[in-house]
Amino acid sequence: MSKILKLPQDIVNQIAAGEVIERPSSVVKELLDNAIDSGAEKIKIRIKSGGKRLIEVSDNGSGIDGDMLEQALEPHATSKIVSLEDLNSLMTLGFRGEALSTIASVAKVTIASKSENQETAKQITSSYGEKKEITDVARDTGTTVTVEDLFEEIPARMKFLKSDETEYRKIIETVTPYLVLHPEIHFTLEKDGRVIYNLPRIEGASAGQLVESRISEVNRGDFVKDMVTVFSDGAGIKVVGLVAHPRHHSQRPTTTQMFVNNRPIYDKGLYRSVLSGYGRFIPHGEKVPFLLNIVIEPHLVDVNVHPRKEEVRFMNPYRVFTAVEDAIKAALESEVKNYNENGDMTISSDMDSDEIAYNRLRASGNVRKLKDQRSQFESSFLKSPTEIRFNKPSRSTQIQNSLNFSKSIISDSSDGEADHRDSGVISEFRSVHQVFNKYIIAEMEEEMWVIDQHAAAERISFERLKNNIKKGADIQELLVPTHIPLEDSEISYVNENIGFFEKIGFGIKTVENGVLITAVPSEFTGVPIENVFKAIFELTDQSLDLANNFKKAQEDILATVACHTSIRSKQRLDTAECESLIRQLMACKNSYSCPHGRPIVWRMSLTEIDKNFDRTY
Repeated sequence: MSKILKLPQDIVNQIAAGEVIERPSSVVKELLDNAIDSGAEKIKIRIKSGGKRLIEVSDNGSGIDGDMLEQALEPHATSKIVSLEDLNSLMTLGFRGEALSTIASVAKVTIASKSENQETAKQITSSYGEKKEITDVARDTGTTVTVEDLFEEIPARMKFLKSDETEYRKIIETVTPYLVLHPEIHFTLEKDGRVIYNLPRIEGASAGQLVESRISEVNRGDFVKDMVTVFSDGAGIKVVGLVAHPRHHSQRPTTTQMFVNNRPIYDKGLYRSVLSGYGRFIPHGEKVPFLLNIVIEPHLVDVNVHPRKEEVRFMNPYRVFTAVEDAIKAALESEVKNYNENGDMTISSDMDSDEIAYNRLRASGNVRKLKDQRSQFESSFLKSPTEIRFNKPSRSTQIQNSLNFSKSIISDSSDGEADHRDSGVISEFRSVHQVFNKYIIAEMEEEMWVIDQHAAAERISFERLKNNIKKGADIQELLVPTHIPLEDSEISYVNENIGFFEKIGFGIKTVENGVLITAVPSEFTGVPIENVFKAIFELTDQSLDLANNFKKAQEDILATVACHTSIRSKQRLDTAECESLIRQLMACKNSYSCPHGRPIVWRMSLTEIDKNFDRTY
């Protein structure tokens, strides 16, 4: 039997390094954490050969005393904590004291540093764990850590590194969150002698502030354009950031940046909460870019759960996830409401007085008004909008120059009374036509709109059904009740939720082998009721749970009902019907997406159209 031996310290260090230092980007992260924790206002990063040959991080922070340099290279040597209790109030990025020692065990490391109370800077060099003597060097207060030939003497680790460009991209992915969340620091990044970023310090900014100019410069492109500002502060949890407008969803991976107390992290629960916040604004399975910082009391989050500190554990994750979901939902609902203010058109939207043309087949009969029934979920339903005004979007409604932790992040400068006009509202839309019996094309000022007629009709029906629950539904009594055969489990389900079905306009009672439908919402005229209930019970097979997730379950049902009562794709519409559909769509609270999250309108500016024809006049 083999003897049990204690491993030599150099092997222990290399094993530890395998957990902490995975690739060059891991080195950059650890050194950046230390530089930021030192209080630096200026940090310079130099990279060569994707970080394999050189990584150098220099700062003007507090520095390290000369007599502590050798100690800094020892395992678990840190100035961040002194007791176990300190972990419960931790706000620094680093705390384990293992970064420098693990890096030094797998590379050549040189540390040059000067603290404020030193006259001369000191320098120490270590080559794969072997320290050399401390010498004097010239430099100002601060620290420079130079890492060379990473994994050069460890072929087993070296062979897993990718190409220089791939490793460099990993470094950029690591650095970007720091650049965004620390506008108070002047960052410089050099790659193979070429300056990639030179981001001056923003005076008056502090860690955690989101500043538009910094975000735009770091993320390049149009990341900030059309992003929606998120702010929520309640129950000890603050959520601040930017999320994409729903029209920017994609099936491809997108830029996502998450922070907890200014610490870059990744958390699947938070990610799911973000997507849950989008709800019906985007199709299921789609992705959106976002940048979010969650500020929470340190004792309510454990940051010591991952070797590279990339994950955290919340004491009460449900509270955090709910706060994120609610914050995003509120921001998007506000933005979509403002989205309907993108022109100069005012639309009167009394949905009762402007019945949509596709209900022209509505049969005459005994229509009665259900009594106004209020319930525990009433507050979640739509109010009937009285008018929608279209104005050009104000930049202040998208993002202000500085987005810090204050409720004055957004100020809507587009407030004002709507311009009341005559009934010729649709005259603002010119050349309204249906194409392919699926889409409606309309000219609006300097834009061409293409509207999905089925998606638009779904949205109108969905909001009307929700409004029915609050105000009471117009219902159509059936001369001959419709019998729908159901299984015992389905009958039980109807009995449990019969009140809900009645609220949206169904007259329904259970019988021995199914249900009898005695009345339907007025929108259902001509619709096969059996198909609607079949679709609803298909939802129950997918764990639709009105008891435990009432709001989502009811909206799933309403979306299904709306789908079956709406204009279909391939259904021919005349001009009057198209105009009526547009009018009622613009009256909706959310005229952007259908109840399933699919987009309703595609807009192309005249400038874009001209470009496609190389037209300049």
